[in-house]
Amino acid sequence: MLLNPRMGYQVQFRANSFNVGEVKETWQCQAQIGGDRKPKVAFSTVVRGEFITPSLSFSEPKLYFKYLWEKGVASMPINKTLTLANAGPLPTTITLRIDPPFSCATERLTLAAADPDTETKPETISIDFDPGMKQDRLSDNITGKLTIAHKEHPHRDIVQLQGEVCFPNLQIVPPNIDFGCILNDTSMRKYLVLTNISEMPVSYEWSFLEEETTSLNAVQEVDETKKRKKKPKSLPINEVFDILPVSGRLEPN
Repeated sequence: MLLNPRMGYQVQFRANSFNVGEVKETWQCQAQIGGDRKPKVAFSTVVRGEFITPSLSFSEPKLYFKYLWEKGVASMPINKTLTLANAGPLPTTITLRIDPPFSCATERLTLAAADPDTETKPETISIDFDPGMKQDRLSDNITGKLTIAHKEHPHRDIVQLQGEVCFPNLQIVPPNIDFGCILNDTSMRKYLVLTNISEMPVSYEWSFLEEETTSLNAVQEVDETKKRKKKPKSLPINEVFDILPVSGRLEPN
């Protein structure tokens, strides 16, 4: 740049580094005055920068939720709080994203820089877990993440989330019973094992599901004057199969 007498320029410097830590560089400003052929050093300076990664501290590294089913009681969201604070020397603006069935009403926060001379004021957010989204009523452990993104920085902080739902569940071994080929007017007995794999007592009762059967001799009409053929009589399923005991109560495990 050319500087005329009584003229000045404002120069802006920007620092950007992918590496964390201290960076030092020596910069020189050279000038050619009048008829000088070679530039001379007008001044020399050391440029220094301390590059950091945003750092947050959490009251808990992982949040754990647990829901126990109760008969006649509607499931309600379970709430827990999480406290977070900025542990770095620079303020940061964060955006929060969460996986369902977990939810968080707070979407954005600005955290002041940590001051070694005073206690940094933390922020508290509320996180909900909705067990009602588990419609199959099977006990399960549901995992999710609270992802915290920093404005204008690629670093991400993650808080692990776990929600346990407990329903009255039974394990049946074997899951299927096949009697195979049996002579008529004889009987065969098979056994299965019921295990209460839930954390609560389970009362059970067996019942047979009646399936609609269609006769091979379907109703046919030759003409309007012919009578309909009668369907062959089929035995109810509870007269063919029986199970004992038909009901009972099992404690956990």
